Amino acid sequence: MKFALIGAGRAGKALATALQTAGYQLIAVAGGRGKAAAAFAAASGACYCETAASAAAKGNIVLLAVPDKEIVECAQEIATSGDLQKGCVVLHICGSQNAEVLSCLRRVGAAVGSMHPLQSFSGDTAAGAACIRGTYFAIDGDEAAVAAASDMIEVLGGHRLLVSGEQRALYHAAACMASNYLTALLHGSVRLMGQCGISPEDALPALAPIVMATLKNIMVHGTLPALTGPIVRGDDQTLVRQLKQVDDLPKEAALYRALAEYTIAIAAEGGLLEDKQIGLLENALKS
Repeated sequence: MKFALIGAGRAGKALATALQTAGYQLIAVAGGRGKAAAAFAAASGACYCETAASAAAKGNIVLLAVPDKEIVECAQEIATSGDLQKGCVVLHICGSQNAEVLSCLRRVGAAVGSMHPLQSFSGDTAAGAACIRGTYFAIDGDEAAVAAASDMIEVLGGHRLLVSGEQRALYHAAACMASNYLTALLHGSVRLMGQCGISPEDALPALAPIVMATLKNIMVHGTLPALTGPIVRGDDQTLVRQLKQVDDLPKEAALYRALAEYTIAIAAEGGLLEDKQIGLLENALKS
């Protein structure tokens, strides 16, 4: 099966590389800033095209891996050209938007859909392609597009998540919370370590074992059973001592208090705290 890639960002290049390894043929590449698309095309043995429309015309499947805000414009450019192959499938890989952003392509005979890899990609394309195996993909769209996406996911060793179009932003918020906000959370932790005189170069390696062990516990036991620390123990005095020093960094203090409040709430909902403990912890947050 021949496919075209529009866009040369981290996710697009990783996905295209993984598909090539799985037996799909990357026939054309377009888009991207600077020389990224041309360089990736040359490295992949694909044809480099100056426009999205010319690249899309060469593939049975077209993957739109452009920035979210450029999807509609890119789709309109391709639709206006009138050069799509008969029975072509066009899939975007955006997480927060559904297949309907490609509706202009449906009107010119394409089956449209979305195929978002629930994965975080670095600038290392080979490493990104390797980590796709086992990844979950959120898909929606026309029947033919969903079928094409499902076939690709299967050969990639991935898993399907059928997410309704109406819930895509909520799904993407969950993904952001697990990845982007985890990164921000660790940045805050490094900042707090810095207040103790620990450099960022030392803080991240020091935090790595507890982070990895926590993730392992979560995956094995679930979120609430993996919850540890002063809140789940009902230790309000420790929370008070923490807050007195965390408050020296206002941004991190706001984050810490919000997370503490949420942790108290879920621990209470899960039956991990007694009413008296909940009251003491909530009072500690007001200190």
